[in-house]
Amino acid sequence: MNDEAIVLPRAAAIILAGGKSGRMGCDKALLPFRGQPALQWLVGRLRPHFSEVLIGANDPDKYAFLEVPVIADKVPGQGPLMGIASALEASPREVNFVIACDSLDVHIPFIQEMLCRAAEWDCVVPVHANGFLEPLYAVYRQNMLDALWETLRAGERRVRAVYSRCRTFYVPLPDEMSLENANTPDDFATLA
Repeated sequence: MNDEAIVLPRAAAIILAGGKSGRMGCDKALLPFRGQPALQWLVGRLRPHFSEVLIGANDPDKYAFLEVPVIADKVPGQGPLMGIASALEASPREVNFVIACDSLDVHIPFIQEMLCRAAEWDCVVPVHANGFLEPLYAVYRQNMLDALWETLRAGERRVRAVYSRCRTFYVPLPDEMSLENANTPDDFATLA
């Protein structure tokens, strides 16, 4: 399937770039990847397929050169669950694909499959054969915002804690997809 021909006009892509990059030692979103900052490469990879691309981050000035909306967390320092809730609330679309800025394996046909399943579910989350979830490579609908805010008010910060509060579909990750993240300099070098 030629993924360049796929367009997902009724969905937005949200890239979470608000992490501290502790294991990397610097802002991994701005590290060079295939000739440009990683976040710029990811925006360019997603932009042809989505009606909007947004970035969830707490420093809008740092990413202004990308010319896409940057959504700050409503309460900084609360982790990716707060990033998802804040960006989802600001999104102009009901259906949103959320991806971490260090998830540089973008599989458009698989993302399209998840978006299609979201017609009947509040969120669609990939699961590996070993049961490991990929909450930062998943589809979230705005109708789960109440569940997100309730989870955060309860003091929970793990993304997977919201899944029991809404209709969640776990889609098996195909064997050929690894969804490797660039968490360390070695990881980044391997993916580049």
